Amino acid sequence: MDLHALYIARLAQELNEHLCGASIDEVFSSDKNTIHFIAQKAEGEFFINFRIEGNKLYLYFPEQIQRIHRGRMDQFKSIWKQPILAIQPHPGERSFTVQFEQTKLVFLCHGRHANILLYEEDQISSFRKTQQKKLPDLMAIGRLEQAAWPSKISDWEEAPFINALLAKNLEQSTSLEAFEDVYQNGPVHLINTGTEYLIDAQIHGELIASYPTLREAITPACELQLAHYFFQRNKQVLSKEIQAGLHQTQKRIKALVKQKKALVEQSNYRHLGDLILSNLPQIHLGDKSVTVQDYLSNQPISILLKEKLSPQDNAQRYYRKAKNQHIEEARIQSELDQLEMKEYELLEQEEQVNQARSMKDMRGLLKEQKKERIPLQRLPYHAFEIMGYQVLVGKQAKDNDELSLKIAKKDDLWLHARDIPGSHVVIRKKSGQAIPEKLIEIAGGLALWFSKRRKESLAPVIYTEKKHIRKRKGDPAGAVVVEKENVLMLAPVSPDYLGNMS
Repeated sequence: MDLHALYIARLAQELNEHLCGASIDEVFSSDKNTIHFIAQKAEGEFFINFRIEGNKLYLYFPEQIQRIHRGRMDQFKSIWKQPILAIQPHPGERSFTVQFEQTKLVFLCHGRHANILLYEEDQISSFRKTQQKKLPDLMAIGRLEQAAWPSKISDWEEAPFINALLAKNLEQSTSLEAFEDVYQNGPVHLINTGTEYLIDAQIHGELIASYPTLREAITPACELQLAHYFFQRNKQVLSKEIQAGLHQTQKRIKALVKQKKALVEQSNYRHLGDLILSNLPQIHLGDKSVTVQDYLSNQPISILLKEKLSPQDNAQRYYRKAKNQHIEEARIQSELDQLEMKEYELLEQEEQVNQARSMKDMRGLLKEQKKERIPLQRLPYHAFEIMGYQVLVGKQAKDNDELSLKIAKKDDLWLHARDIPGSHVVIRKKSGQAIPEKLIEIAGGLALWFSKRRKESLAPVIYTEKKHIRKRKGDPAGAVVVEKENVLMLAPVSPDYLGNMS
């Protein structure tokens, strides 16, 4: 809570009356912007906190402070156990001096540029190292200590320390003497303006409490303003995170709706397979397409064929696509249902944050967001369900090592595009069952797709049981030695219609 020059001067005078003769017991920082002073008086300890938060200085006097901090660092050890001789304000400045026998501390209370300087013989050291580019020397501090307040009201009006609030109060004051007296000796009011808490000689907003001294008013004012600041900061961060989540969710919903529409608009693959089987006499091996009469629409329809497949195999190819299309549609709808529920929850959370008036109103949401910030465990592979078997495809070179050497079991089948960089592919073995040859071909096609042979029509794929691969010391990530291998010539297989990718 930044204070203007009038209140900094009054605070210095009040602290001088309260602390003159006390000794400094400890001084330590808990982070780069917070320093704590413990003064020892006859009647007990007195605590001072000097803290910068949100570009504002909070100088206040809590009843207790935590002496043990993880980041604790002792500061200004030369003043420890030294008595305070005097605390002197600098008229017209937001600063004051704490005088010891051989040294002096200067408190610069300039908002986000606030700092504390130790002047010891010819040495100057500061608490905040980022603010020490232009430190005032002892002569400059002496001039500040010898300064005087303006003597004419016109000088007060033009003084650089007069802010808008002081200017308004000065204008409404009956005399300069009355204006000075109300800030130097009058009661101090703690006020809620609606956007912040402040203290002033006049009431501008909701009056919370009044105090006879500034020292009594400043601690509750700082604590309220700090609580308000952290509430606003948490609210802003929480709102930003919810909006980011909402944007991502809505973007994904839009993409899935587009995918679903595209699937619906695609040809009925089962019907195309039926048309091929019902027109076998006019389809031959090597044909790239065939035009037949569609018995449903009674219109001619052109069907694309794989020229290296027989008519029957082309029909089976379309039946497989029909099955995978159904799986993909179900997956998309399931994900859409989950995302729409998430969108509804995020919209509710957004409204709850907008309506929040205290940290208590957001405590549950803050806990939820904290849980969501914990990163989910990343899998080193894409997972496919094909013909009732689990097929795993490594994502990156390091992931290939983890998949092949740590995750795969010795009897699992391992596949890789031959003599070319690419993903390791593993087919999980089922106890007592032989892996179907067709599944090996599909998994081998995936190995080609996730390699630099993706664009080739046919390419070699090696496969073996996992127990026949090993890694030599010093080999780069993803590189293994295959001690026993089989080779197939296959075409790349796109993963688009092979079920769920994780």
